Formats: sequence, C-alpha cells, structure tokens
Amino acid sequence: MEDALKRMEKANIKPDYQLDEFRGLVNKAIDYKSKAEQEDVDFSDAPDEFRGIHFRSEEHTSELQSHHD
Repeated sequence: MEDALKRMEKANIKPDYQLDEFRGLVNKAIDYKSKAEQEDVDFSDAPDEFRGIHFRSEEHTSELQSHHD
C-alpha cells in the first residue's frame, strides 16, 4: 500500500485530499498489522478443522494399513 501511495503521489493522478485519505488508510493498515503481530492469539478453543488438525477415521486408517502391507 505504501508503494501504491508513492506511485500515486509521483504520477500526480489523484488530488491531494484523496492522497491524504489514502495515506490515513495506509497508516491504519500499518498500525493494525503491527498490533496483530504483537498479540498472542490463543486458538486452542477453535475447532480442529480450523486449526489444520485432521483426524482419520478408524476405517480409513485400517484401509491405509492394508494397502501398505
């Protein structure tokens, strides 16, 4: 986003008030990202499928083992 702002300023394709509004948006995004990176988010209460944990059924596990033998 910062790159886009610099390009718009250099090309002079937007009026100053729109660049100021976009600059404010860029700063909010940077602040949000910084805060999000600092937070220690606990996902332990999230469902397993959302945390990337997948369990195989006993039937599927048995089938995989029989193919391996």
